[in-house]
Amino acid sequence: MIVRILQIVNWSNIPIAMSAVGWTCTTFFVLKTSPDIVLVTLSFLFTWFFYARDRTNITKEDIVNNPKRVAWVKSHLYFQKLVWVAAFLILICLLLRPAIILPSVIGIIPCILYGTPVKLGKHEFTLKKIPGMKVILVALLWAVLTVLFPLLSNTSIVSSVNIFWELWLMVLFLIMTQIHICDLRDIEGDRKENILSFAVLLGDTKARIFGLFLVGISIYWGWGLFNSLALLLLGGLLAAQILWYNKQNEIYWRLPISSLGLIAYFILISFSES
Repeated sequence: MIVRILQIVNWSNIPIAMSAVGWTCTTFFVLKTSPDIVLVTLSFLFTWFFYARDRTNITKEDIVNNPKRVAWVKSHLYFQKLVWVAAFLILICLLLRPAIILPSVIGIIPCILYGTPVKLGKHEFTLKKIPGMKVILVALLWAVLTVLFPLLSNTSIVSSVNIFWELWLMVLFLIMTQIHICDLRDIEGDRKENILSFAVLLGDTKARIFGLFLVGISIYWGWGLFNSLALLLLGGLLAAQILWYNKQNEIYWRLPISSLGLIAYFILISFSES
């Protein structure tokens, strides 16, 4: 029963959307300003929308990587309707924060191209199949959504722009780590579909070492922003996920991996306020 509940929670994409909420709240915390409820909501909706849209657009690698999730999505048709409800709510949030409309539109284009085949002559092209792009592009878009948008929407915190790059790079590499950990599970399906993630390119052992390298870079950029013990605790959690996460124990690791941003937020602010 517990396993089934965990599966449904993970397949709903709510944990991954809450992760974006965590990264956004972390940005407001560093910038020493109260969270903007509209931007926090937008980070949730944008993330949930694109992940849910990707899940409903079932591909061969989805069938190989997670057949149970595919079966669940197919049996819950209302899931597709919720995607468009989320799109409508996103539009409302953007109208409330006009400063981020243009960067949102620019960001939506690569989001759509990421998993949508585009025909170039006799060949089909998707951004997802460019070597390493599965981690790099998604992490860049997440970092823009959760770090840049709060800065753009509030001119009163422009004075804090000197710490923007440190925060942006820390969050960027943490998100890259988060996505890379998920790719460790998806090696089989990604390889069959010629999706050249870092995990596929490096192989399991080297990919885990590469993941630890990403964690080290994340801690380096966050060292001057957060309590060092909090960063080491977060790094230890990520290292454990990288070293022990696999397809067999996925059900137990998936929730903390998907909701990493929220976990990171609570760890970082708890130590900073102590």
